[in-house]
Amino acid sequence: MAAGPLSEWATGHGINTNNTYIFSAGDTRGQTLKASRHILRGECIVSCPPNMMVNNQYIIANSAEIGKFIRCNPGLFDPLQLLMAFLLNEKSKGESSDWKLFISALPNEFSLPALWHRDLSDLLPSEAKPKFSEVTEYVESSCKLLEEIFLKEWNIRFSREEIRWAFCCVNTRCFYVAEHLNPLLNCNSIKNNMVLIPYLDMCNHNDHTTTDYDVNIDGCHIYAVDNIEKDSEVLLCYGNHSNYTLLFEYGFVTMMNPNDLAVLTREDILNALPEFRSVLSRSEQFNEYCKKELFFVASYEPSWAISTMLAALRSNDFDYFFQQYFSGYMEFCKQKDLYGQLCRYKINVFKDLLAKLKLAQGEASHKRLLEDFLSGRLDLLIGSLRDES
Repeated sequence: MAAGPLSEWATGHGINTNNTYIFSAGDTRGQTLKASRHILRGECIVSCPPNMMVNNQYIIANSAEIGKFIRCNPGLFDPLQLLMAFLLNEKSKGESSDWKLFISALPNEFSLPALWHRDLSDLLPSEAKPKFSEVTEYVESSCKLLEEIFLKEWNIRFSREEIRWAFCCVNTRCFYVAEHLNPLLNCNSIKNNMVLIPYLDMCNHNDHTTTDYDVNIDGCHIYAVDNIEKDSEVLLCYGNHSNYTLLFEYGFVTMMNPNDLAVLTREDILNALPEFRSVLSRSEQFNEYCKKELFFVASYEPSWAISTMLAALRSNDFDYFFQQYFSGYMEFCKQKDLYGQLCRYKINVFKDLLAKLKLAQGEASHKRLLEDFLSGRLDLLIGSLRDES
């Protein structure tokens, strides 16, 4: 199969692409990598040398404009904003950029909730609203910061849409590696060291993959942990993430996600169990566990916090028995009737959101994504009720 411009550029810069080729899926997956031959377990599939890995050290050392600005203004950018600035700066150079082919191969459309129509974001369940607000506020503050800096320092004007594009590219395609963070960056809120790795970043996610990867001083290597057939897609596991995380970090969800869960908020529990509202509202332990999101359903089973909380509600001293049950000091009986109340309440919440979704405005692909997200929570709760009966 003939190599395209991006493959030729990658190979010319030391990225080992011999065992793969770029495949345009023509759907929401965009471009992805496939095996160009049968690959045996233990073989390296694709690799990238350290000098082609775009991390904070690379940018500060090699990007003359941004590197100088960061050294003169320490602590102004966090690691994500630095990568956003790098993409925008290279994009502004056009044909003169050494990274032109990499930049031009990046997607132009994304499905992150931060880009959704208001009608759709309003239909996110209550447990997802804080994350949505956090992300959208971060994106808008980053847009304001980068817009002002590029115009003031280099007389380059970027629209909010272009800056959001840079955010989406970094947020959905970067690798997270355990490296020393540059002291010139603001790492108060973003601790992870993000790295953009050209060509390798086209690997899509799967919970059950036949690959793994390693990032060290010698670069990044993706290798096979099982045999991979020719023309099979080269997939990576982005981590043991729930669909909440996959949705907000990458803009997709997976069906039958083994790591998925349905969170029950404080309001959910109080509304589902009105007869216990007074007892629960006064409990410091209950309120603290709500903040920590310990009340959830996963693998069709209630969390330990849910089971022990419901058992304590049947006692004559909720706080004492909740602490004893939760710590494992005392045995308790499952409260299937109360658990049924909880699940049925949340099931009705998701059914109502799905009904409203049919009338909502927004891009069709975004609506389908939200429908899959809500339906997954609904199926998880219905299955949990079935297993408990």
